[in-house]
Amino acid sequence: MKTRTYRGYKIKPVQQGEVVIYKVFSAEEWEEPYRSSDWDACSLMEAKDYINSQFTDTPVTEENCLNYCTITGFELIMNG
Repeated sequence: MKTRTYRGYKIKPVQQGEVVIYKVFSAEEWEEPYRSSDWDACSLMEAKDYINSQFTDTPVTEENCLNYCTITGFELIMNG
């Protein structure tokens, strides 16, 4: 599975059991030796939607993701 670059962000697919999670990293975070992803997406499209939202007046965050999902149809799975 290949890491992709989209609008300056890195999208790294990670196999977790039978599913693939697309981890989104900012350019700054990608350069860190111990990095944590900005977002975990269920699909490449969701990862790109998240990145695109970061260039708007109302970017998706952990705090507003449920409202954003309801309004736009942005898909989300809750872990745990």
